[in-house]
Amino acid sequence: MATFADQSLPGRLLRANSADVALAAARPRQPCAAPPRAAPLPRPSIHGHGHSARGHSTHSASATPAQISDLASWTQEASGAKAAVREEADGSSLVASGAISEGDEILAVPREMWVTAEDARRRWGPRLEGLEAWAQVALLLVAERGDGGSRWRAYLEGLPATPRSPVFWEGDRLAGLAGTQLMASCEGYREYFSQRFVELEAGVFKKYPELFPSNVFTLEAWKWAVGTVRAQVHPPLEGESLALVPVADLVCHSRNPNTEWRLSSGGFLSRGESLSLVAMRNISSEEVLSIDFGPDKLDSQVALDYGEVDVGTMKGGYVLTLTLPEDDPAFDDKIDILELAGFGQSATFKLCPNEPLSTDMLAFLRLMYISGADSFHLEALFRNEAWNHVLAPLSEENERTICDTMIAGCRDALGQYKTNPSSDRAILSRRGAAIEEVLAAQIRLGEQEGVRATLEQFEQRKFDLSKLDYYAERRLRDLGLLDEEGKSTYDGFMEDGIA
Repeated sequence: MATFADQSLPGRLLRANSADVALAAARPRQPCAAPPRAAPLPRPSIHGHGHSARGHSTHSASATPAQISDLASWTQEASGAKAAVREEADGSSLVASGAISEGDEILAVPREMWVTAEDARRRWGPRLEGLEAWAQVALLLVAERGDGGSRWRAYLEGLPATPRSPVFWEGDRLAGLAGTQLMASCEGYREYFSQRFVELEAGVFKKYPELFPSNVFTLEAWKWAVGTVRAQVHPPLEGESLALVPVADLVCHSRNPNTEWRLSSGGFLSRGESLSLVAMRNISSEEVLSIDFGPDKLDSQVALDYGEVDVGTMKGGYVLTLTLPEDDPAFDDKIDILELAGFGQSATFKLCPNEPLSTDMLAFLRLMYISGADSFHLEALFRNEAWNHVLAPLSEENERTICDTMIAGCRDALGQYKTNPSSDRAILSRRGAAIEEVLAAQIRLGEQEGVRATLEQFEQRKFDLSKLDYYAERRLRDLGLLDEEGKSTYDGFMEDGIA
């Protein structure tokens, strides 16, 4: 089966037979496998100039002046006056207070200021045993949010009431994602969040009602908390070591970042571990500080996790998930070959414009659709060499099957979009467009460009099938029975009457 989906989403996948590829998203990723990620304190405005965050990303903030004052003083302390919170009509940003040199530590937030799963366990003890770190932190956010005496009060009050991820969009905003892989992923996440809440209700909430009162730990509060955890987590503080770091959420997203986060052994106000913001290049005074929220992620993946895109630098594409069906008659042989090659039953590949087809993706497809005369590649005799066999075309029949499959799937996917690339480009170039409208346009355009480029490559590949070098010819050449031009080496013997 082949599905187009968010590469980290586990669960049910949509099946396709050899004549069809389903282009759709599956269920949300398990945040414990790859921790939740989403958007920091958002800041709108997209059409700024120079180094403004508004010129780079669809990031907006919603804190009140009093909250900004608290954040500003907090930042002043943590950075030793190298960074400051700048509040404008359309949001807040973290900016350089003066010129900063490459390699300088701009900001160091000590561990005691972080929000961690360890803090949750300190509050509830072993009652959270078995819950992932992200779930523990989410429950802690729900509890601390209503506590006026919380030591994280300034941080919590500055968090958006609604996370910026499209997972939380409704109505016209959500309709703007119609037909996209991102929308299907959002639907999967919403279902997953609700499913996990039901499990909590039947488990820890029911067992300890005095610690988790139903009027506080509601479904809406849980969704907000999970979305917020996703919105605040960045490497290297992720996975089971994830932490939410006050002030860190003010650093905006850019595909051309000027800073990066690093763990350090000590920092301002602390001799212990700190999260340090370090300059990747020289930074000018008043320049907005930025990191890349997902260097290896497509725009759609960053938008899903963080509710942001860098409008100035598009990184569009589509994610293809290939899954070997368990009802494949040769499943056992094929899964053995995949595992020997370092793969599992499923694998994901990014389909990006201006990039060649992945060699591993083609190999996975060839293996999936091996049948008939090509089935000898699955014999135990070839087990250790089989993956090398499928790294190149096996037969014209096999190659035609994968071309037809991918062409049909790509055409079907493109038919799902409600807009065309021209209209999306017009939105991106229009000044004053709403943040959500711009984000949706960039996602639609990037996904379509990735799928269209893949379609064109497979159409060209199908046209060139007769020109490809197949296994039989390669094998005969290795045995010296064909020359480099594909002619039989027997010809000379026949002419001389030797044969």
